[in-house]
Amino acid sequence: YVATSAGNDGPGANTMGHLEPWTASTAAAQHGRAAFTYTVNVTGPGTVPPTLASMAANHGTLGASHSAAISTLLKVSPDYNTTSDACAAYPAGTFNGTIALVNRGTCGFSVKVNNASAAGAVAVLIANNVAGGLIPQVGGTTVPAFGLTQAQGTELRDWIIANPSAAATIPV
Repeated sequence: YVATSAGNDGPGANTMGHLEPWTASTAAAQHGRAAFTYTVNVTGPGTVPPTLASMAANHGTLGASHSAAISTLLKVSPDYNTTSDACAAYPAGTFNGTIALVNRGTCGFSVKVNNASAAGAVAVLIANNVAGGLIPQVGGTTVPAFGLTQAQGTELRDWIIANPSAAATIPV
């Protein structure tokens, strides 16, 4: 009997790390580590929709830890609606002290986070570009990064565009 780690190669069918017929893939029901999910609380302006007032966000792995509360303005990436969002450097000051909202796409999560950080972001929210959530691997990054579902990203993008002074808090 050989038990192998199921792995984590994707949310689709047959995307486990080990599919060999001579092994039994085993997955953990508990990870035994500190929580990876944080809450993003959109704080205004005005009456925030309940779905944005308290959103669960998956903390990125292998990158900067989330060790202090973040409370600042939100800003949507200017290229959010493209498949190459955040894959190229932004002009200096694009995010200037804000929490950046970027969209998943054709480059790695670390590239996206580093580009947003270099343009002044203090944290990055990465929205999935397909249904479901994501846990971004963001090794080599210096600001906290969090994964959102596609639905959360779309609704948050629309809220920020309609409310340019939208702010959020991400408590520890």
